[in-house]
Amino acid sequence: EVSNGTGFGNGTANTRVRTPTTDAIFPGASLMLDAQTELRLKNPGYTSNFPGTNGSPGLILDGGILETGSAGNSAIAGTINVLSQSYIIFNASGGAGAGESLNIQGVLSGSGTLVLFEGAGDMPSPISGNANTFSGQWVIKSAWLLGVGANSLGTNSITVDPNWVVPEPPFDSSLIDVAGPAILQVNYPINSAGTLILTNGGQFIRSE
Repeated sequence: EVSNGTGFGNGTANTRVRTPTTDAIFPGASLMLDAQTELRLKNPGYTSNFPGTNGSPGLILDGGILETGSAGNSAIAGTINVLSQSYIIFNASGGAGAGESLNIQGVLSGSGTLVLFEGAGDMPSPISGNANTFSGQWVIKSAWLLGVGANSLGTNSITVDPNWVVPEPPFDSSLIDVAGPAILQVNYPINSAGTLILTNGGQFIRSE
């Protein structure tokens, strides 16, 4: 768990941990990302694995940020738990992160909301696990979220809204400047007790 107390934004010196530029297994018991802390994925084409120990999750999101730092698809395996509203960002320097996507291959759990923004919507970000127990909500502001594994997106509400307001703080206006495209795609028959909200041009596309 790391934090230096600096807010997250374009060019700020917030707490940041970078992945190795290859396949890598996290050597500790777990990594917790609190508010204003960031895991920057600098390994497109490779996988960062957070296996956890003794049944505990290896990656814990408690208000923290997963950010793709290079063009291409980065992947996270292992066990990921979302404790509170956390974020997936595709460009931390302002503007849309073209050609960047994140594949969550690991087991996703927890009840916190996951928000996706600053994406160009030109590459899908797959959620591939088929053993997920995730019950949190999804918010897609500017990204293309693709549910691949059976029930991978969980059982709660999904909001697809390019005009969804990202909270300031912890973010600043120099970062929050992309309003869509916001796209949801699901590759399985979705059966959820939650609500699907499509507004302000948010899109749901059918898999063929």
